[in-house]
Amino acid sequence: MKTFNFKVVKYQRPPAQLHHKSGRSQWRDLFESMDVGHWFLVDKADYARTQQACSNYMRGRYSLYRHPTKPATYVCVKNK
Repeated sequence: MKTFNFKVVKYQRPPAQLHHKSGRSQWRDLFESMDVGHWFLVDKADYARTQQACSNYMRGRYSLYRHPTKPATYVCVKNK
């Protein structure tokens, strides 16, 4: 039988976490903070993951299209 040696600390604050995992996506937090008409630019390298995140978290409430003057750049706009 294993014995566990734990010391319960009652009167001190715990140390801060180095890596905080809230269980929520950073994409979801970003999209919820945006209002209708807000937009951001996306590089071609990040286009696929941005498109996937938009389809998961905004479900038809966005437009993702190629920038008219900048090559290899896309615009993501929240519509609804």
